[in-house]
Amino acid sequence: HQFVAVYDHVKVTSEKLEKSEKADLKSLQDAFAPRIDELEQVTVAKLEAKLAKMEAEIANAANTLLEERISELERTLKSTLKRDVAMDVTKDVTRSTKAATDKSLNEMVAKLQKQEMQSQSRIQQLETLLESRFNAHLDRRLADLDGGNFTDEQLEHLTRAQTAWRTPFAILVIAMAAGCVGLNKFYSHLRKTHML
Repeated sequence: HQFVAVYDHVKVTSEKLEKSEKADLKSLQDAFAPRIDELEQVTVAKLEAKLAKMEAEIANAANTLLEERISELERTLKSTLKRDVAMDVTKDVTRSTKAATDKSLNEMVAKLQKQEMQSQSRIQQLETLLESRFNAHLDRRLADLDGGNFTDEQLEHLTRAQTAWRTPFAILVIAMAAGCVGLNKFYSHLRKTHML
């Protein structure tokens, strides 16, 4: 009868420990969920800030380059016109200079358009790269959460939680065994003294 009581007590204790472990695991998952969301939001915000900064830098660089080229063309054009007035060249020379200037301007505009297209292409590549990396990271994090993949620290905690019941159980069994031995000696002592 005592053995059945001990067995029932051990069974109840084991079930309580199992429920406690499940509750600990659930609370651990609940505790990490906001942090993961927060990290994802921070990562997205940082990536968006970096992308905006890079776009601004590229736009500033393109604008600066364009302004420098236009200034250079204006200086070239002014110096060419001054030289033409000072030398009093004929209409043929003026026409050829104008054609050369137009050609030069057209070449410069074509180069600037080409650089702008390259810049736009590079921006697209960067956006695609950032988006693919972010999506891959997000997919990996979601897969970790859905697939039950945990970090080493989380697995270590789960392992400790799975074996944590053994020590209290061993202490309980030893205490019950010692109690049984003590009761047996007390009972024997009472029988020897004819109290029973």
